[in-house]
Amino acid sequence: MSESESLELTDESEEFRADASAAPGLREPADAAAGGPETAGSAQGEAEGGQRVSWAECFFDLVVALAVTDVSRQLQLAPDWGALGRSLLLLIPFWWGWVGTALLFNGLRMTPARKHLLLLGIALGALLMSTCVAGAYGARGVFFGLSYLCVRVLLGVPMRARGVFGLRLDPFTVSLFIGAPLYVIGGLTPNPFRVWIWLLAACVEIGSTAVRPRRFAHMRWEPAHLPERFGLFVIIVLGETIATIGSQAAAHTMSPAVVIALILAFVLAAGLWWAYFPMAMPAIEFAMRTTVIQTRIVRDVFSYGHLLLAAGVLLTAAGSSVLVAEPTRHPHGVTAYLAGLGVALYILAFCHNRHKMFGGVGTLRAAATVLAAACACTAPLLPGWATLAVNDAILLTLHLVEDWRVRTGRPLLLLPWPRHASA
Repeated sequence: MSESESLELTDESEEFRADASAAPGLREPADAAAGGPETAGSAQGEAEGGQRVSWAECFFDLVVALAVTDVSRQLQLAPDWGALGRSLLLLIPFWWGWVGTALLFNGLRMTPARKHLLLLGIALGALLMSTCVAGAYGARGVFFGLSYLCVRVLLGVPMRARGVFGLRLDPFTVSLFIGAPLYVIGGLTPNPFRVWIWLLAACVEIGSTAVRPRRFAHMRWEPAHLPERFGLFVIIVLGETIATIGSQAAAHTMSPAVVIALILAFVLAAGLWWAYFPMAMPAIEFAMRTTVIQTRIVRDVFSYGHLLLAAGVLLTAAGSSVLVAEPTRHPHGVTAYLAGLGVALYILAFCHNRHKMFGGVGTLRAAATVLAAACACTAPLLPGWATLAVNDAILLTLHLVEDWRVRTGRPLLLLPWPRHASA
């Protein structure tokens, strides 16, 4: 396919920035202003730059950071693929609760005191869930499920009162009356039935946004708040990567090999950051402001795509910590593959997001995904530092080529991939 026949998109060109900044901010609909059913994103839009993330939301993220740390620790300790899958399964309720909180507080019209109390109540429920991660498949399974049910009540009731969806059956009610009770039921049953019930609950949570999707096409969201909110979550999981590799290095003798592996792991974490914020974030903000059906971006890019991003970063963190601990040895077991798999999943998430936003898959990032997956397969054959170095080289090459194309005014080529017409 020639360059002229490809889809063209230059993320950080001056023209792109001008279009993004010129996109009109969303205004409060007439029915919301008149006191009718509230529309998502209808409040706090009077601020010149749109709704911004509040300090209360940042405080809530501290609790989420603890949950991310607990899940990451379980990934590092996973002895086999089954244990790895069970650990990732615990990420779903935390993620879906966090997404629900971000959507609930997007344009929420409530007094500051009530808003803060509601957010603190949700944070407390997430904290109680976090204390159960290590024993979720043991004695603390019931408490984990009950804590999550409380979180869903605190999310579902206010969202229902807002009348955002205007439907009896919406993602919040599905999670409240089906998904969360399944976690409680699973906590009451022994293994391996608990795992299968929680897997069903996770499928219900993830599939809840597919309930009558065309009925959500009318919904409008505050476009400045959600990209910033989800970007902060990416910062949380990236921070977990830094904390993990730093604590791992601190627990071992600082030999030259460990120092080199620590530097390589830091470069890898920086490469993950570079892949998102300088390049992908402007595209997400542009799509959110200019797309006709915002719900598609909220569902496909934020709810689904960022789940893949978070899982990729956590896998990379778990794998990097093992490689930093023993940089000269050939890794073995499940953890040997995690760094490469995490990088591959992370870049694959960008391919998914770009397809959902612009109808094409970035050729450069698709190629980087394949290379990272190949690196994961060869990880047991290489010493730990070499695996880190190869992943660094993949990300660095990707970023340098993308940056060169942007600086020289060349488009970032996309392979056309038709989207479904549904909302």
